[in-house]
Amino acid sequence: MRNRYKLLFVITLCLFMGMTSVPAYTEPGRDALHNALVKDITRPDSIIQTLTLDWSYIERFYSVRRFAPVWTTLDGPNARASVLRQFLHVADQEGLSPQSFHLTAIDSSWYRRTPGELATLDILLSDAFFRYAAQVMRGRSLPMDVDPQWHVVAAELQPIAVLQKMLAGADFEAAMQALPPPQSGYRNLRAALARYRQLAKAGGWPLLPPGPTLREGMQHAQIRILRKRLLAEGDLHEDTPAMDPNRFDPAVKFAVDRFQVRHGLKMDGAVGPATRAAMNIPIAERITQIKLNMERWRWLPRQLGERYLIVNTAGYDLTAFDHDQAQFSMWVVIGKQDRQTPVIAGAMHTVVFNPYWTVPLTIVMEDLIPAQLRDPRYLRTRKVRVFANLRKQLEVDPRKVDWASYTRENFPYVLRQDPGPFNPLGRYKFLFSNEYDVYLHDTPARQLFSHKQRTFSSGCIRVENPLQLASFLLAANPAWDEARIKAAAASGQTSEVKLEKSLPIYLLYLTAWVGQAGTVQFYPDVYHRDPPLARCVSAGASSSDKDFMCLP
Repeated sequence: MRNRYKLLFVITLCLFMGMTSVPAYTEPGRDALHNALVKDITRPDSIIQTLTLDWSYIERFYSVRRFAPVWTTLDGPNARASVLRQFLHVADQEGLSPQSFHLTAIDSSWYRRTPGELATLDILLSDAFFRYAAQVMRGRSLPMDVDPQWHVVAAELQPIAVLQKMLAGADFEAAMQALPPPQSGYRNLRAALARYRQLAKAGGWPLLPPGPTLREGMQHAQIRILRKRLLAEGDLHEDTPAMDPNRFDPAVKFAVDRFQVRHGLKMDGAVGPATRAAMNIPIAERITQIKLNMERWRWLPRQLGERYLIVNTAGYDLTAFDHDQAQFSMWVVIGKQDRQTPVIAGAMHTVVFNPYWTVPLTIVMEDLIPAQLRDPRYLRTRKVRVFANLRKQLEVDPRKVDWASYTRENFPYVLRQDPGPFNPLGRYKFLFSNEYDVYLHDTPARQLFSHKQRTFSSGCIRVENPLQLASFLLAANPAWDEARIKAAAASGQTSEVKLEKSLPIYLLYLTAWVGQAGTVQFYPDVYHRDPPLARCVSAGASSSDKDFMCLP
């Protein structure tokens, strides 16, 4: 409970702030509004106390301003207030809830003109701005509270500093437009959200009832429904002629192929159980999925770099960007369910040709030792060497090790596999800074890329086209053209090349993504990370009494 001493402190602070950049609030006839602001902010019995506001922000902000109003005059709300109110009303375009920003109270106070009511409106608008800026710039949830595997850290947000900078600028509306994440990935999802909401208003899409697998050449009454379903999202074009709407013709097959690619399904052109289930997910769930991934974009740094890599583990792909424009994509293999690839960021710094593989302890205990116990020749035939001291190259004969006697706690050896056909890292290894010993690499198990769910690694990322990736990374190294890269990989000799300039890389988890062709791609939530985030977002969607951040 604030008391008179706190009021005395604030007033004394104001008296000693004569050198601030904010002019003294001494305009004729305006003292009543100033006094009302002081009263509302410093007295606990103010009517505005019935609302949940962040008083620490409000007190700091207005104290620095010497209690000058921001959004109002005695004539009513000013132009900045009108701009802010409009952005709050359309906050759903950013996947946010407008009612999180006191809109009911703001709208009911908008046309009132007593000094006390104007002071209340001024404070409401300031608090609404702080909430909106926090949510649209950094998200309504704290990443680690809803996804323990999320370890990408963005710069801390200072809403007061953001507002002060915007008030000092010439174009407040342009500054408001610049608050959301600037990346094309976010902007594309925002456009997709608007399109899917329009589709929902038009009725969404029809559901396919239970039935047989639908294939090319079939005639079935459900194919007429299938056409409508494919038309809804644009997989089937409206101008595609249909001689018989109940016939599964080549145009329908092409549209089914397109749908399957967008949803991470096996592309067989047939509507079996998995494809039918994906088609029957309600549009409301797809809208929620888009909003969840807009939230994940808000968790990222606002500047990702000029050239950078994004590995989307939910989509099993890697995309290279140059000035926010996608250059190429390739498939990847990610961590198993029990060895999930974390969400991390780092600086790519080294390409290794023909790498050794120092086997992680988890793989040693869970994979290699059981295989060695079944077959005493296992390690030798795969050129896995055992060292009592790797630095001093003190090698041990694996046949003389009592493998069954060791646990994780007392295991004394280091296992390292030589380069060659059995080495799971293949010919290329790509190192970037991180705390989790995660890296990208080639793989001899090329057949794994034909699977739709590619969760086969122990946490690291296996890339489909390591030569293309190496060429992109070494583009700034003038001596390393594609021919030299191929020669280094084919030599069989281990070598390392430092990048002339390190390159940011982000291992993310995005279950909705807009591809280069503008199509929305929805991926299965393979690591089951969407539900906790969905609970958090929905928990804060209906009440203006929530804090800036919602917690599960």
